[in-house]
Amino acid sequence: MSSPILHIQNAYNQYLTIEDGQGTHLQQCLAETQEFKTQLRKLKAHLNKHILETKSLESNGGEVDKTVQEKLTKRRILIQDKLNKSYKQWDHSIKKHTKKSKQGLIKFNTLGLSMFQTFNIDDIYNNKISDKHRTELQGAIQSHISRYCLSDIPVQDTAGLLKYLQNVYNISPEICSDFIRMGQILFDLTHCNYESCWDWAYNEQANNHSHVIQTLRYKLYIVKGMLMTKTHPVPDVCQYFSDKIPKAAFSNKDLQYGEDAAFILTQLIVHDNISNFQQNYETFVDACKETFTQEYCSLHNLPNESPLSLVIMSGILSSQFFMKYAQIKSSAHIGWTTSNELPFDVDLPSSLTHFHPVFICPVLKEETTDENPPYSLACHHVISKKALDKLSKNGTVSFKCPYCPVQSTISKTELVRFVML
Repeated sequence: MSSPILHIQNAYNQYLTIEDGQGTHLQQCLAETQEFKTQLRKLKAHLNKHILETKSLESNGGEVDKTVQEKLTKRRILIQDKLNKSYKQWDHSIKKHTKKSKQGLIKFNTLGLSMFQTFNIDDIYNNKISDKHRTELQGAIQSHISRYCLSDIPVQDTAGLLKYLQNVYNISPEICSDFIRMGQILFDLTHCNYESCWDWAYNEQANNHSHVIQTLRYKLYIVKGMLMTKTHPVPDVCQYFSDKIPKAAFSNKDLQYGEDAAFILTQLIVHDNISNFQQNYETFVDACKETFTQEYCSLHNLPNESPLSLVIMSGILSSQFFMKYAQIKSSAHIGWTTSNELPFDVDLPSSLTHFHPVFICPVLKEETTDENPPYSLACHHVISKKALDKLSKNGTVSFKCPYCPVQSTISKTELVRFVML
């Protein structure tokens, strides 16, 4: 069977691109508009020159020679004619391409996409997902929806929302129940209601004495104080900052708590208002959301970022390495025999590699940490930094891998960054 994707591509080229295949009709509209603007700039320059020449002759005080006057008149008429002609050509071309674009879009929607609705994606997808990985992928999708979509929904009936998510998105209550509370607080923060976040931070601080929650409460003080500037006189706002914000927030210089409050108070005292209020206000609200999300996810053992986004971005960034490996494999007729291990290193940015799983060093039987990270040997076996130092005698000698005959040196090892899938 012919590929539906190829069928759609052919339909797109047939109905939405211009005859010579150089872009779509809308792209042609943009190109001709740019050309028309260039013509307008040239004609404007000629017209300005004509006006200056006319004013120069009139400022002399004498009568303008009839021949010169006729020459200036003809030049002005010529400029006007070129302007009218350029506009008519542009207008005609834009209408023509717009009409053809609409006609092509209608044909593409009715004919080009008709086959797209009648095939199974698994029929053309070569690397089918196993049942085990399909279940894991579905869980990642459900977590992604719960993590990012619930903050846009006002929750009146938690049980009803759980039932709705299960029926519509097939999200189990075990996955989304914790996210519902977080989403409601984020929704309240977006709509200038800080009481739910304040109560949550107060209760969690009493239970956990978390420094991050103290930071969140301080940021909430700042946001509430900024809102007061819209409805209260300056002395009342200054009094609020003086009475409500804990004195420890200003005395601890390492935390730099007092800088935000000092900025607002200075603005009020000097200018009676806060410059760029909306921008500064949104910045503080976003900071509250970020701090709250991080602490909430940490306390409830939830992923702060979507595992689905992590996997997709990692796949996009590493796809170039896989394509290069596929070319080498095809030309050299070689394959990779080790299962569950890549034949090459993929250097991902730190934003995608801070999801560090637990790894036990197979030599020392100890869990790796930031102080004792895992290292990959020349043979791609992984051990801890302490084991590496012990085997290499702090990098002074070469050594044999504990699990295979390959000799290695400390210069051939690389720090390992795991990705939690």
